[in-house]
Amino acid sequence: MVVHQAPPTAKGRQFLTLEDEWGRINVIVRPDVAERYGRELRGGPIL
Repeated sequence: MVVHQAPPTAKGRQFLTLEDEWGRINVIVRPDVAERYGRELRGGPIL
């Protein structure tokens, strides 16, 4: 993970930028997904 927006938007969405050897991708995370996978989003291995 290259970038993680904190705090989330007013509606609870979070924005991430993921990077690997082929490039970068921007990801929008819904509040329900952030709640379920919050530990991974805060620094654990996502993939």
